[in-house]
Amino acid sequence: MVWGIYNLDEAGVDQVSEMDGERHVVVLKIKKTPTYRKTSADRTHLSAAACVAGDGWRAKTMYALKGKVRKEATLPMCPPGTQYIMTTKGYFDDLGFFEYIKFLVNQLPKDGKWRVLIFDGYGAHTMVKSTLDYLVENRIHAVCMPSHTSQFLQPLDVSCFGPVKHEFRLSLSDIQFKLGTEAITKWELPCVFEMAMEQGCSPSNIRSGFKKCGITGISSQEWMEMHKDLFQISAALNESRVQTHLTHKRAAEIGDDALVKIHSTLQMDGLDSPLKAALSELKNMIEPCVAVAKKLGPALCSPPKEVKKRRRVGPAVNSLDELQSAAKWVTDEKRRLRIDEKVRGLAIRHENNERDQAEKDCQKEAELQEKEEKERGIEAVRKLLIQHEALQPNGILDKKAIVHFYVTNKEDIDGIIGTSIPASKRTKANLVQVILEHYDQILDM
Repeated sequence: MVWGIYNLDEAGVDQVSEMDGERHVVVLKIKKTPTYRKTSADRTHLSAAACVAGDGWRAKTMYALKGKVRKEATLPMCPPGTQYIMTTKGYFDDLGFFEYIKFLVNQLPKDGKWRVLIFDGYGAHTMVKSTLDYLVENRIHAVCMPSHTSQFLQPLDVSCFGPVKHEFRLSLSDIQFKLGTEAITKWELPCVFEMAMEQGCSPSNIRSGFKKCGITGISSQEWMEMHKDLFQISAALNESRVQTHLTHKRAAEIGDDALVKIHSTLQMDGLDSPLKAALSELKNMIEPCVAVAKKLGPALCSPPKEVKKRRRVGPAVNSLDELQSAAKWVTDEKRRLRIDEKVRGLAIRHENNERDQAEKDCQKEAELQEKEEKERGIEAVRKLLIQHEALQPNGILDKKAIVHFYVTNKEDIDGIIGTSIPASKRTKANLVQVILEHYDQILDM
């Protein structure tokens, strides 16, 4: 990363509000009152914290989910390194934002250089001293934008979050349609948002956002990228691969023009040392090539290589409109493949969840039946003790009452069961079980 300027912001995602591009309204003729459509989807809300740099770099995302218990070790089907925290309302509070700052700092280079982090004036960003102290300790300048200016000064708001939410709406709608359900859990929603982040928060969109906000700078690598034609010319001259239509005279003119540009750039003030070194090396590379071009002339030129025709994949292209249609076809095809991959993963996950839930229901039902049988057995023993006048009709069947009944009728009961029950095993559960096993005989004794 050549830039030291970063932008941090949070985006809220609500499954109900993002599920459809527009709210559907049904107008009733009798009441003439708009009635909003009822949806079966849960109102799932989460927040995503993102950070980008001016060169197009994007940090791993952290999500704030609503709840208290972490049921998943990692978010399913999200890129490696994606993290999440649980908060009361699904937003980044003071503690949650501090956790994200530590998560972000671990992703930055440990080179000892100072960096600038731009964010809005949200309370959790600017009002927690421990968070600001942690930024300073890690050599990060925190810059807070003025109120009501983030839509103009924040790159994420200017060029990233709009395309991200648009792509998220489309992807979520397609996935829900293919799955046949609108209920996407809060654990699964981040994987859909990550897919939208890859498209909407692309390196080109990030760089465009910084440029539109006026947050620009120049570095050696960026200057080389802006003037890559000079490097291409020098490489072509050096490797003797100039096309036949480029004569030795024209090659020499291009080389001289490049040398003039490099010389004028070296005279500028404020250039860093790496850039000066790169320009000097480029100058030393071009000068001998220009001299050779002037001396040898057409000998440098080589005939162009014959380009073999490749089999076309996709629609044919014969005009600008068809070219745009072909580009859209390729984009839609890639998007369809990404969505199909997520749908397969979510379908498998839903099947596993349904199977686990069915097993839990069966286990719960078995426990309930066992409890009911136990209660029926205790009630039967209670009636037996009442019949033998060992328990009052409104009395409670406890250990004392059932032990007293056994001790009182010990000889008869031992004769029925064929053994004597030692004192250490005269618990309520054991005595109830013995009586139930020989219920009819004990009832008639």
